Amino acid sequence: MKDGNAGSLMLKLSLSSLMAIAIEAGDFNLKLGEEVWAQALPTENAIPLSNLDLKSNIDEELHQLCQSATVRVIKADSAGSGVIINRQGNIYSVLTNWHVVDASNPLILTADDEQYQLIEAPQQLGNVDLALLKFYSEVEYPIPQMETTMPQIGDTVYAAGFPLEIDQSNSLYLGNAAFRLTQGEVSIIPLKSLPQGYQLGYTNDTVIGMSGSPIFNDQGFLVAIHGRGKYRDPGFGVYIFEDGSEPTSEQLEQMIQSSWGIPISNYAELINSRF
Repeated sequence: MKDGNAGSLMLKLSLSSLMAIAIEAGDFNLKLGEEVWAQALPTENAIPLSNLDLKSNIDEELHQLCQSATVRVIKADSAGSGVIINRQGNIYSVLTNWHVVDASNPLILTADDEQYQLIEAPQQLGNVDLALLKFYSEVEYPIPQMETTMPQIGDTVYAAGFPLEIDQSNSLYLGNAAFRLTQGEVSIIPLKSLPQGYQLGYTNDTVIGMSGSPIFNDQGFLVAIHGRGKYRDPGFGVYIFEDGSEPTSEQLEQMIQSSWGIPISNYAELINSRF
């Protein structure tokens, strides 16, 4: 990363080493041990781990910033990802996908391995696949700056989140050790939105468990919330525009080869419309 970008990262967080903790979630206990880097990662589309875990190729400061703001959203039998986006007093707000929580009552696992219960039920934002979660903490967590201007085709972006399966095993017992940061670039920005607010396509490899992952630009600014992986079956209508129109064959091919996120500008507009 260029020295000029260092100031824009704003915050550094000295993460404590991963400790053994027990997390109660529903009817089972999760045990977090030492960090484990798996040799293989089963995915929706058999994406090799070497393409999914690019820590060695990513600036350490940027990797640390992305990880420090990313949280794991844990339910009784599954988990997703999310990002801290606001603080008012000791109340933090986390943004994730609505389909990750769907009115359930998950736990929030922060980067320092602290677990938090929600102080109120998850809130869906409009008809968009976004949910707002709130928890109480006296710990000071970093909050990434939002970039509400839409990225451009070819811009480098990073997806930060937690694969649900690693080495053919459920990764819940790993807690934060399951964190992955994938690098890609913006591949498509249709003029019209897909259903539920999806309008930003990118080449990043993503897997189950990374729904709700923050998408950062190369300066560490939050630009989108990830929610859909590549190679979805077009027969289910996931690539039909919100107004009911269909993409061209060329657009459809590129859409299928892209992962998809909801631009953070959608969140900003929805929040502003509530006040």
